[in-house]
Amino acid sequence: MRVVVDTNILVKAFEEIDIPTLRMLLSHFSDENPDMMIVIDFKGIVRGEYQTEVGHTAAFQKWFTLLESNNQIEYQDGTIAIKVGAALRELGFHEPSDQTFVALALKTDKTIITEDSDYGKGKPEKAEQNLHILQFMQDELHLRVFDSAEAAHFLREVAAGKES
Repeated sequence: MRVVVDTNILVKAFEEIDIPTLRMLLSHFSDENPDMMIVIDFKGIVRGEYQTEVGHTAAFQKWFTLLESNNQIEYQDGTIAIKVGAALRELGFHEPSDQTFVALALKTDKTIITEDSDYGKGKPEKAEQNLHILQFMQDELHLRVFDSAEAAHFLREVAAGKES
């Protein structure tokens, strides 16, 4: 299973105190689950964002190094198709790094884990404004866009061989 993990998930997992759901989620990407992979881009946009936001934490460095040594990092082209990018920008989804995450998901197993309100996830009062973007990603792009709790449940099922 190749999954795109938004930077905000890593920030919450590695910088905020005692968030068991996020720690459990990230534990799916370990040597115990060698088929679980994190997808990042060849150009280094995602890795650069990871390093900027959580690269200073020892826990992130240890976790990411373990993934690299287990070959659980997959590199893909993070360039979004022109038509898809234009449709997303028209909906108000314009952050270049967010478009990279979508491109990566579209080129792999179509799964993004995020709590970013730009995707219609996260805090309800902000996310509700972007439910049309979430709907477009699900209905038109056929992406699975999960928050951390949804992703933890989904990945548990995948690991158990019951992918839904």
